[in-house]
Amino acid sequence: TAEHLADLGFSAVAIDEVFRPILGVVFMNHALEADGGYFRYLAGLLARGQVNVSALIEATYPLSEGVAALEHASRPGVRKILLRPV
Repeated sequence: TAEHLADLGFSAVAIDEVFRPILGVVFMNHALEADGGYFRYLAGLLARGQVNVSALIEATYPLSEGVAALEHASRPGVRKILLRPV
């Protein structure tokens, strides 16, 4: 899967910092070693809203409050924090 993301043009930083934390939970495999077909299947489920990821999201912040979001995310035990563009 990491290889598939790289083939799609995603940088190593994007894969490690964005995809690995999220997809690692979904795939239950932080190495992202699922085959491409499995990745496309799961990505399709996510895109169609057939996987409820809301339990992973602890808080949502507007981008203008990015510093507060990072402070929140740095607390022990915090799950995922979302930043909205507006």
